[in-house]
Amino acid sequence: MVDRSTDVARGFLARAGLVRRSVVQEPVEAEYLVSHVLSIGDVFSGAYRFRLTCFQRAYAWRAPQVARLLSNLREATQKDGLKRRYCLGRLMLAQEDGQIETELVDGHQRLMTLTILLAVLRDLETDPDRSDWLHGLIADPRTGAGGPNYRLRAQATISAMFETAVQRRGATETELELQAEELSEPERNIFENREYIRSELLGMSQQACAELADFLVRQCHVIAVVVDNQDDAWSMISTEQETRLEFTDADQAKAILLSEMPEHDRVRCGRAWEGCEALLSATDMHKLLGHVRALYWRGRSHSSTPVEADIAHKFSLGEGGFPFMTETYVPLAERLSDLRRCAIGYDPLVRDAVATSIAYLTWIDPHVWVPAALQWLRLRGAEAPETVFYFRRLERLIWINKIAGVDIGVQETRYLALLDEIDSGQRVSEMTRLAIDQTVLSSALTNLRGPGFAGKDHAGHVLRRLSIALGKDSGPIVRDKVTKEHILPRNPKGGLWRKQFRTEADVKAYAQRLGNITLLSSAHNQEVGIKDWPQKRLVLASSSFVLSRDAARADEWTPRTIADRTEHLIALLFKQWDIEV
Repeated sequence: MVDRSTDVARGFLARAGLVRRSVVQEPVEAEYLVSHVLSIGDVFSGAYRFRLTCFQRAYAWRAPQVARLLSNLREATQKDGLKRRYCLGRLMLAQEDGQIETELVDGHQRLMTLTILLAVLRDLETDPDRSDWLHGLIADPRTGAGGPNYRLRAQATISAMFETAVQRRGATETELELQAEELSEPERNIFENREYIRSELLGMSQQACAELADFLVRQCHVIAVVVDNQDDAWSMISTEQETRLEFTDADQAKAILLSEMPEHDRVRCGRAWEGCEALLSATDMHKLLGHVRALYWRGRSHSSTPVEADIAHKFSLGEGGFPFMTETYVPLAERLSDLRRCAIGYDPLVRDAVATSIAYLTWIDPHVWVPAALQWLRLRGAEAPETVFYFRRLERLIWINKIAGVDIGVQETRYLALLDEIDSGQRVSEMTRLAIDQTVLSSALTNLRGPGFAGKDHAGHVLRRLSIALGKDSGPIVRDKVTKEHILPRNPKGGLWRKQFRTEADVKAYAQRLGNITLLSSAHNQEVGIKDWPQKRLVLASSSFVLSRDAARADEWTPRTIADRTEHLIALLFKQWDIEV
């Protein structure tokens, strides 16, 4: 049997330019399995008519995956010689001997996306012969009795839309009759990916599009593993998924960036990357590339181009990667490591104060604030007189934006402008981007006072901060240890509760409010259940959680109690940020 994992690894490394990929001239045969290296032209030549089984997952690729693929293809077309090729990974197929009907077991997302790309190239092509050639990769020119013989038949629930929006001649130039909200998620992904690819290719010349098409069809390859029945194919896929360790975004970024560098830089840059891996998580390793783009190329911060492509271009990695690694990436990785360890500054008072702000920032969002923190440390330094004040103001801004529900794109734009204010040398008190807008403050207060507070994803963090303000950290909400307790139950069965909250509307209006929520152990939570306030109050009063003991001071639990407690807790929260409400 073929060592499939070795094939996949060699294909991945070949794409990164780290090893030479030897093209298999003859299939490697086993009793029930063969492996081929096929060009995309071979894949869509008619030797296979792909169909998808009912238990395949839906089409899920979105713009980030399509952008990465398109960027990598365009970069590969610019390379010379043996480097001018691209491996698209592996397909797992089930095909009986002598038949063209083929079950596409693994590779569905890529072949759907490649079909969309070929269709856009076809419809943009002005040469009729080349347009016919590209269409022949999508559909057999010989139309069958049941209509066009498409090379790839999408799942039944989306096949009609895929045909009218992609596969038919001219389909990618047509508008959809349905509104976006009327489409299923897979259909919306197809349409949005089609539009993204079309917008990208419209910015290219006819010659560039023709070169991309030729490169895609003739010099892009896949490793096709073919078995004679789908049960064997799915068994292999299951074994692989149960035993393999997936490539992370950081692994892929490393391979792509190293492939851009001259060979003499790859080993030492690889070692520098590995040194950073000892400091940071895989998520932070990849996120740091986005932070670099924000810090050094702010106009591209919201780019849909894969971050690796922008970094390679901005820092001219093709001419040499070592300066980027040693002068930019490694120093920032070291600073980010200090942030993650809450180890900023040498003065113990500064270190403790900044560590507190960093911890709060990390609770509410571990990444969005990082460029602003890195830029401060890079230009002002941990020992700057205003470092503690800066981190407190940054923490306040991030939390209030989160509570207010400010769109993440709007937030990121504001934080980029904050980088400019850091660059200018302004004092923290003069930085307008750290100030809290009255409209944002009003939205935050509305959400804290609203009837749906307990369902917000930040509710647990707010309750934890309130616990600290009252004198004791509750720790994070963790099942079986720390739970959210609705003092007025969400489904009271009767008793005293119904005297104060007579209708379902009354319960709905108050049960999820900030003033009605506390923290309890799982055991106490189950114990109090829907008990009336006098019995529940005794449990709260004896709780180890300071927030519950604070709530137990109330003699009765009424709508007025909940409203007053909400205002009390909001004032307590905002006092930490020096804001009066």
